[in-house]
Amino acid sequence: MNHNHESGDPYVHLSDGKGQIIRELESLLPALKEINHSLFVSAQGVSLAYAMVGARTIRETVAISEGFIVSATDLPVCRMVLTSIRFDPAIRCVAVIGYTPQFVATAESMLMEVCVFNRSQEPPGDPTHDWGVAFCCEKIDGVPDIIYDTGCAGKDPLIRILGDNPTRVLASINRILSRIINTKFTEE
Repeated sequence: MNHNHESGDPYVHLSDGKGQIIRELESLLPALKEINHSLFVSAQGVSLAYAMVGARTIRETVAISEGFIVSATDLPVCRMVLTSIRFDPAIRCVAVIGYTPQFVATAESMLMEVCVFNRSQEPPGDPTHDWGVAFCCEKIDGVPDIIYDTGCAGKDPLIRILGDNPTRVLASINRILSRIINTKFTEE
């Protein structure tokens, strides 16, 4: 008899580590919903991808998109996390939010490593998100904390927050948002 199945854990059969990643993301959904309701996060909310240790393919990623957990889906955020892993295997999580200059300026004031790329310079045949992450990682010879672009014709400006796991990535977002809110109140 399979005792693990009796535990009621629907992911227990995922022996490759993906079940643990899904459970971790499920536990963060309430925190993510709070961030999605922030005045500083765009209407599309936060997209987030988390990859298994040593991930090389989309099948080894799990994402949160529009408030739902999706597995092995070819979302841009999943490709971004796979690109970051090529430069630093420890950086297994990427969150994407809409661009606001205040968010970037606050991250820089907090001495986070921030890199920008110009989406209009994307080489033909190279997906923007993959190319932008690789461009910034090569530019700084590592993986920055924040990668952003200011958009171009037909492409919305975005901010990507990178880290080793979703808890730390969401904590970075919350620290930046708290600093923005606290600064706003102290300026008035």
